[in-house]
Amino acid sequence: MENNNPKRVDPQILETFQADQQGVQPFLSASPPFDLLPTETVTELSRLVVVRTLGAEELILKPGELCQKVYVIRSGAVSVSSAEGTLLTHLEQGDTFGATSSSEKVRHPKSIRTDRETVLYQIPQEKFESLCDHFPSFAHHFLPISSNQVRGSLLRDSANRNGLRIIATPLSQLVTRSALVIDEKTSIRKVAEAMDQEKVDNVLLVKGGELTGILTHHDLSSRVVAKGHHVGESVSTVMTPNPATLDASALGVDAAQLMTSLGIEHIPVLDKGQPIGVVTAKNLSQNPTTSAIYLVRETYRRKTLDGLKRIAAQIPNLLADLTDAWIPAHNIGHLVSSVTDALNIRLLQLAEEHLGPPPVSYNWVVVGSLGRCEQTAVSDQDNFMLFDNDYDEAKHGDYFTQLAEHVCTGMNELGYVFCPGGIMAQNIKWRQPLKVWKGYFRKWMEEPEPKALMLSCIFFDLRSLYGKKKLFLKLEKFITERSKENRIYLAHMAANALTSHPPLGFFNNFTLVREGLHKRTLNLKQNGVIPIVDLARIYALSAGADPVNTVDRLKLAAEYNILSREGCQDLLDAFELISITRLRYQARLIRENKKVDNYMSPKLLTNMERDHLKDAFSVTQTMQAALRQHFQTNSLG
Repeated sequence: MENNNPKRVDPQILETFQADQQGVQPFLSASPPFDLLPTETVTELSRLVVVRTLGAEELILKPGELCQKVYVIRSGAVSVSSAEGTLLTHLEQGDTFGATSSSEKVRHPKSIRTDRETVLYQIPQEKFESLCDHFPSFAHHFLPISSNQVRGSLLRDSANRNGLRIIATPLSQLVTRSALVIDEKTSIRKVAEAMDQEKVDNVLLVKGGELTGILTHHDLSSRVVAKGHHVGESVSTVMTPNPATLDASALGVDAAQLMTSLGIEHIPVLDKGQPIGVVTAKNLSQNPTTSAIYLVRETYRRKTLDGLKRIAAQIPNLLADLTDAWIPAHNIGHLVSSVTDALNIRLLQLAEEHLGPPPVSYNWVVVGSLGRCEQTAVSDQDNFMLFDNDYDEAKHGDYFTQLAEHVCTGMNELGYVFCPGGIMAQNIKWRQPLKVWKGYFRKWMEEPEPKALMLSCIFFDLRSLYGKKKLFLKLEKFITERSKENRIYLAHMAANALTSHPPLGFFNNFTLVREGLHKRTLNLKQNGVIPIVDLARIYALSAGADPVNTVDRLKLAAEYNILSREGCQDLLDAFELISITRLRYQARLIRENKKVDNYMSPKLLTNMERDHLKDAFSVTQTMQAALRQHFQTNSLG
């Protein structure tokens, strides 16, 4: 039966609702990432939007609730909290939440409620998914920051645009022919004949089907002919045993990274543990990663400081090329650090040639960003020397004073300025035998006053570079065992780490440098990268683990269940995004022939980049809050 007396709608409410509906299209058209959509698409979307007006302190989503809507804040603000109730961030006008580009039903992990009266534009999930399917640039805005999927896609897309597909190609596709595999007991003569017949410059040696070594054409001249080996000897006497290998699924950029770090040009490729071929520097030709391999190789051929200067002068452009090619920051850090390693080692070799053999065994150790293999275009030098306990300053001091002076002064002339804090082997305090170094670390851990904590942040990121590695391994074992057992020290380290805050304010706005030369900029090192580096260091120390690279530390923390898998991935993504943003900024300065620094103006970012960077800083804040809460009740374990 027809209702002849329908309920009347309050004219004022109707007028407000109609005004809100009419304002949807212009608001979305001006709001990222909806501003990436065609005008007609936004107009169509606007007709489907439901306008919701909520009062203060109203719950919108609770943890575990099935999320089937996408919300855009028209006015007002909302708070985002963890399932445990920890405040994570605030969202304001123009921000979006509840979004996922996946068609899978997702239960929201966080709590969201209004701060004050708020107007929301509600978009059906189905329509949102359709937009993501049809407009990739729009969808990219909602993908997890630097997720493996996004990272791989960006790397491949950039590689295709720049003619650099090799860096993003699996090694299984780069191996141009099957490996020449021969038993290690075969004579040198027969191996050489097989290499000549097959027209290859390398052969893989096996024992019982397992890879045991590699021999190259260069080895035949440098090890067999030059060393006087008889061609009837077993090839195992001249092969390189236990060579570094990579899985067939690794990428070209991974091979380049390994080649530069080890100073090699041939890497056996394995599939399910069995050798299928060898990837060489030639396979990786015509891309920026090859430049890194070239620079390392050329470094060891230089015999003068001027020659090394010409190598060092090419590093800024190398970094810019790697960044322009969308190579991940993790790989860039290793590639650039490998060239710096080579320069350090070559200076040490030249010093020994000048001074003669060292009177006692020593190890040259690098710390800080180089120790972590995370160098950028802005680096000073941080290093120390470790001696056998039979070191005697009166007998041996003069030799090592000259050696340290030669290397540190040389690195300074190459552009790696002296450490402002004097943390260099040039300083006699940082040239000590193993027993003294153990005493240093023991005191820092037992008496964690501010200076000790500051030194710990530098010296705990240590890596053996040159010399007797057994010395380094003894010190490393001492450090990891002592730090894992010292819960009080870890608590002090955590408290110190939490003093470095991501540059994100209470209302999800950037907090900028307030005064001085870099006023109104983001310090991408101190407030961006360092907070995650500090978190990773604490996780590693609590596990008693050896790795010093930040990515390796985070992955290991997840393996030890010190960090959840989800938390680990979030931090890895955040670290990659902040790091690559920093590197792109530095590359921009290099291209413009300007002095390189870490202070970037947010104005250089697009709206999308700004939002993703805020997400990354928010992840760091969340993990810092979790660490703070943990140490309020117990210690890491």
